[in-house]
Amino acid sequence: MDLIYGGSAPGTERPWAPTKWLGEIKEGGRGRTPKEWKSLWEVIADWIYENDARSIIEFGGSHTFKYRLSDEENKERYLSLKCPRKYLQTDAIRGADAIRDMFDQLIETPKKFHGIEWEFLELQADPDVQTAFLARFGPKPADAAKMAEDMQRNVSPTSYYRLGYNEVSPNRLRPCPETYNGTDWERWMLSIEGGCVVAVDTVFQALWAVMLLTYLPLHIKIMNKNDAFPKFPDLDCVYL
Repeated sequence: MDLIYGGSAPGTERPWAPTKWLGEIKEGGRGRTPKEWKSLWEVIADWIYENDARSIIEFGGSHTFKYRLSDEENKERYLSLKCPRKYLQTDAIRGADAIRDMFDQLIETPKKFHGIEWEFLELQADPDVQTAFLARFGPKPADAAKMAEDMQRNVSPTSYYRLGYNEVSPNRLRPCPETYNGTDWERWMLSIEGGCVVAVDTVFQALWAVMLLTYLPLHIKIMNKNDAFPKFPDLDCVYL
């Protein structure tokens, strides 16, 4: 979040500059720039390639190629015992390359809104969570400009809906941070436990809540506007 937004609202155009949240510190990693992270992931991606390529030679294993090779490229591949980096594809190589490319994109357009939150929802969230999210908060906007604007849309329950927080014990309620700073969201995530009710006011908060909650050992239950929070919550769930 710090790398993408740097404390600013989605779609805000600001020149890249050291701030409280994006300083020029060289320890701990929190203040590092996308360029530095890209350099790190280039090294990691190359190491993963070497590891996977050697493992395939010694132990076998499933792999594919980054695209369909021509006859000439197939000949080149067989000239070496180890499949060349530009051809070999494994799940680990694909993942490392994707992270490296993400930082490359941030370097080229550091303040452009990319909408990675929606991509996460589509690619990583459980299908049931994705379906419930779209039903409760609406579909993905058509383009990046509309996506950035939609991030500020208010989605909190209003008085004419059954869903409300007055039935929830205060010690179970976890309002999302109102900032765009990773440290605030990190503290919030560490406060979540089974049976908690996550209160979201905007689409931005809803998307980031799902992104972070996905990595907790809890089931995400997205409440509809006409639902009521259970009197005895399931301690294996977190309610949004």
